Amino acid sequence: MNDPAKLNNWIELELARRGVQIKECLPDSAFLLREGLTGGYGLLVKRNSQPGEDTLLQKWIDWSKATLPKVYRHPLLSKTRPPKTGDSPSSIEVSSQSIFNPLRYVEFEYDSTRAERRINRAVRILGTEAFGWYQPFHLYDEDNWGIYLRDRPLLDLAYALRERLDSSGSPRPNDAFELAARLVVEHELFHARLEFFALNQELTVGSAIYRPYDSNVYRKTVWSKSGALEEALANYVARECIKALVNSWRTPRSWNESGVIEAMSYIDEIFDASPPGYRDWRIGSDPLTWRKLASQVRFGRQKLEGHPAPMEAILKTLPGELLKLDQLHVRITTETSLCDRLLGTPSLKDVIRYLKRQGLRVDEHARGDHKRVVTNGQSLQLNRAKRGNEIDIASLKALARHERISIFDLIRRIKG
Repeated sequence: MNDPAKLNNWIELELARRGVQIKECLPDSAFLLREGLTGGYGLLVKRNSQPGEDTLLQKWIDWSKATLPKVYRHPLLSKTRPPKTGDSPSSIEVSSQSIFNPLRYVEFEYDSTRAERRINRAVRILGTEAFGWYQPFHLYDEDNWGIYLRDRPLLDLAYALRERLDSSGSPRPNDAFELAARLVVEHELFHARLEFFALNQELTVGSAIYRPYDSNVYRKTVWSKSGALEEALANYVARECIKALVNSWRTPRSWNESGVIEAMSYIDEIFDASPPGYRDWRIGSDPLTWRKLASQVRFGRQKLEGHPAPMEAILKTLPGELLKLDQLHVRITTETSLCDRLLGTPSLKDVIRYLKRQGLRVDEHARGDHKRVVTNGQSLQLNRAKRGNEIDIASLKALARHERISIFDLIRRIKG
């Protein structure tokens, strides 16, 4: 059946014929099926999307905020807060596709030996969060939730892995840049999947699930001697993704056995040197681990009485089908020029042309490399970056704020 609308109608008619009740007043891209075991609503099913239909996770988040405001923190946090470090680094949103492009990472002047030493120190304290972290939408506002990547540690990881691949005789050592980024992103994406699993359960029972789990289980175990199951499974899932990826490259990218072994061995070294939880990634192969974590999330308790509820299938598969990387905000810190490369920052001349197309007056006779644009009676300064002809990030951010759009959308408009 090629017509999505007809397929949707047929599925819903068949469900009704079999007596399966459907929960109403959900966003039009999905519905909840009544769960036979509990009598509550359980399985969240996604309808076929029509061309151009908005399927962003943000639509679900906004709807659930209006429907179940009590499950969210009040007020939502509006800052960048990496785990354990206490700093609040500047960051910028980037395209998920640019993150995995190896050409964005090459030609940095890098000492791989120092990079590996920095990695070893960082992972002993932070585990995989040394390279990135996830800020949940239950706790952070729309401008701050999502996946964050640490630019310098990510470069350290990429160049250290590249050195290992090069030494092993791999014909494509620059693939290390994509592998490093995917490893970190897949780890953080698992945290998002788990939160979406919790949101699914909240829509089912009508009460808070994610925040009790976060307070009573995750925060009490993540830096403890026992470690958090969530971190173990996040590392397991990330490693499985890399394993599948490098094996799929054997023919199209001429990867050899030694390259595959070296890549996986280095990832294992990093994981095994990490704190408890992170280093326990091997337990991800046990289905009972998934069942236990799903039950911890659902009931908000670390220790469960009796047998854990058999909900691991929902945690394993459903969020992955509904939650795609391009639905999330992905940001990178700005300590190095990697953010400029991932953004593809436009030149100052391109920005000026764009502003003139908008009918704005640009003062091009300001001193030095500084230009000014006057809009709505407000003067914005446009500066050239320290290197090259690009506009600097601070100027781009200020312009995006003034136009009330994301910096990524602004760049697309400028280049469009």
